[in-house]
Amino acid sequence: MYNQSTAEVVISLFDKKTGDSRRISVLDPMWLVNFSKKDIDCWFYSKIVYEKQDKVQAQQYQKLVNFCYAKDVNSGRYSS
Repeated sequence: MYNQSTAEVVISLFDKKTGDSRRISVLDPMWLVNFSKKDIDCWFYSKIVYEKQDKVQAQQYQKLVNFCYAKDVNSGRYSS
């Protein structure tokens, strides 16, 4: 869900198997590089659902998730 007045994106993650759910607020798509590998994987396989007016914003987030997944960029990675 995208809030145009605050430019905040609220991401809801729900695991059907366990019933676990989380809500994550993100103000900038680049924050996604700090997601865990599990969250990146989850978001990659469960594409973003959005309303028509939020299409451009949602695609920015999905493109970054696709990049993070393809390049293995996540909070568990670091350079030595």
